[in-house]
Amino acid sequence: MPSAAPKPNEYQRRIGVLSTDPKAGHRFASELVRQAGNVTDQQHADAVLVQANDLPAGERGEAATAGIRRGIDVLHGTGAGIAIVTDTAAHADVGVLRQHLAKFAPNMELIDLPTSALEKLDQDNPGARNVGLIVSPRTFQTNVYQSRAQGNKAFHAHPGSHDALLEAERPDAGKDQIRAGREALRNAVTEMAKRNDIDAIVLGYPGLSDAFGESHVRRADGTMIPVIDSNAAAAGKALEQAKRARGNDGSDSESDSEGCLSGCLGSLSLKQVVTPFTRPVADRLEALERYTPKAGVMGGQGALAGAQFMGELVELGDTRPVLVHQATHIADRTSFIKKQAGHESMQDAVDPRPEMKKSLDLMAEAGVTHAVITCNTAHRFHPDLVDHIATQGHNIQLLHIADAALDEIKRQRPNEKHIALMATDGTIASRLYQDHDKKLEWITPDRETQEVAMRSIYDGIKQNKIQEGSDDAALVVDSLIAKYQRMHGDMNRYPVIVLGCTEFPIALPKEMREARWPNVTFVDTLASLAYSLIEKSRVPVPTTTRNVDDAANVLRVRVSALEEAEAA
Repeated sequence: MPSAAPKPNEYQRRIGVLSTDPKAGHRFASELVRQAGNVTDQQHADAVLVQANDLPAGERGEAATAGIRRGIDVLHGTGAGIAIVTDTAAHADVGVLRQHLAKFAPNMELIDLPTSALEKLDQDNPGARNVGLIVSPRTFQTNVYQSRAQGNKAFHAHPGSHDALLEAERPDAGKDQIRAGREALRNAVTEMAKRNDIDAIVLGYPGLSDAFGESHVRRADGTMIPVIDSNAAAAGKALEQAKRARGNDGSDSESDSEGCLSGCLGSLSLKQVVTPFTRPVADRLEALERYTPKAGVMGGQGALAGAQFMGELVELGDTRPVLVHQATHIADRTSFIKKQAGHESMQDAVDPRPEMKKSLDLMAEAGVTHAVITCNTAHRFHPDLVDHIATQGHNIQLLHIADAALDEIKRQRPNEKHIALMATDGTIASRLYQDHDKKLEWITPDRETQEVAMRSIYDGIKQNKIQEGSDDAALVVDSLIAKYQRMHGDMNRYPVIVLGCTEFPIALPKEMREARWPNVTFVDTLASLAYSLIEKSRVPVPTTTRNVDDAANVLRVRVSALEEAEAA
């Protein structure tokens, strides 16, 4: 059950993640949560994920590096003190990126993904000399791993076809392509392990990092060798470094947790370099900024909700740029709602609204136009947040999760008037769904069953005890089905059940729901919200790739001018 006041958070710096592939971003966010262990939502690291799917993944050269630099500038603008780029090939130009940070963001630390993997390798198998490297042929040719290796190591490329792997890594890859890529990665590990001279295997396909779920694989001679996933290794390194504050000179100091886009990008402001010659470019960029929807996700409530939401966008095949804020400083919502209701045991509960408003401010600074909150209970404060957006003059449309769920109900069961609801005490007590559509009759668990539901969330899923959480959630489903059937006097009639807490889809994965309760219509509110975000933010973009390239040239001109001024 939720505690009244959150325990101290040991992380000193916000982690910034720049991803060029939604699958890689999703997996990295999941790794940050998984490796933090069994802690409360408020004890996880605060993180910002910029899903920049328009950047040239896997490419090198000035255009690619300039795009990565702009993405890092955005991360710095959100207050991130640590930066990670999930595109492995981009680390071939890490020297350029470090120079950029030294000049424009000296208090930001860049985590090198290949180096993190090799450090993990030396930790797990210090005697490894022959390393199987499963990366794209382009990445292998850049020597991005080989050049960072300590000691006398020989790297061996996966000799088989990479076609399925490369297709799965594409930002717009479909479900079948991703499935084939995951299978290809597992086969590649198995094939590599057949070589008795291989001491370890390193994986460098970030978007498929969870395809091989084991830390070791059995070699042909029966011995076990480590399998190091670069994405997971970098996530571990980021969490370790986030516990340490760092000043402008690299020494320990208090971290800057706020940051601002305008301040961090001040000397690169486009408005400062507009001339009659560049005015058409500036006008086109302003049109682009005005009409391009930018999606913002307030995650971290629970810890996996933001990563789950990214997974839903991947599942729906959406490739738009997204900013995800893992806002772990937001206090427990249910505890505060109970405090508002007069529960004496919750009088020390912390108001979550100030931190939620800060998260919206961060999104507004980054240019977000459509935002979602990946927590059902947090929508109790939706009116307060909408007022804050209006008061601050933010250009953000804050979607409501109940609207999304009700739209899904109308799509699947338009004539159903009795809807079952699985949710937290706070969501049910605040009548978040019941008052959102009073024409429907909402069926909620009885008191004892609701205690089981809360146990599933707080003692199960939030503590990473998935099986226990799943068992309890299944009991709640069975109870609601029975209650619905008794109400209608028909044992062959099955309800719509709204999964009104983002932990429930983890406890009750889709495959389990379809196999165990094939006649029940489940509404996954997080999936419904992802669909709603895509639908409501579809706006034509009056721009071309050339316009963006022109803008990059304008910025480069400004950087060159600054460098010449410094040299003089």
